[in-house]
Amino acid sequence: MTLENKLKGSIQYDLMFGTHKFELEDKHLENCKVVSNRINLLDYLPKESVCAELGVLEGKYTKEIISRTNPTELVLVDKNSDSENIIKGDSVEVMNTFEDNYFDWIYIDTDHSYELTKKELEVCSRKVKDDGYIALHDYIWYDYFTSILDDSDIYFGVVKAVNEFILSRGDYEVKYLTLESGMYNTIVLRKIKDVSKR
Repeated sequence: MTLENKLKGSIQYDLMFGTHKFELEDKHLENCKVVSNRINLLDYLPKESVCAELGVLEGKYTKEIISRTNPTELVLVDKNSDSENIIKGDSVEVMNTFEDNYFDWIYIDTDHSYELTKKELEVCSRKVKDDGYIALHDYIWYDYFTSILDDSDIYFGVVKAVNEFILSRGDYEVKYLTLESGMYNTIVLRKIKDVSKR
């Protein structure tokens, strides 16, 4: 059995043999600004706005969101939290409880699987306002830090899900991309209100 046949249907296959199928075009990047890291990225996102963070963990980034953007409303969602400030549950199900066009921006940092990221993008695209933003952390193929620490192979599906999402629609562009020193980058998509002006 060839390596191609062995990997077929997996993220590893997409990385090795299929990236050309969901490569972004220059037009999706023409208004993209590169930012040094995801902390400084917050300086470019709307202030005193309605936002959400999906995947909170210990809340370190939450503190940065509050400090740097001073949101009027911050919805926090995590599957494994016991904090009373965090909605415990599935990110897609929780987001579906909000009205469409509710959020100015949403930050996604959940399990990084292709399947979940794809669903999150679909629901969040309805929940952000026109000209709203969807930010996704770990826009990378492979978790090499975990590989170094415990010799396990973890592949992320964020790149594939994000690129397919952009290519399948005409109303989103890449607005920001962080260039982290560890390369666990964040990509920010902007919903384009008037596609004809693009």
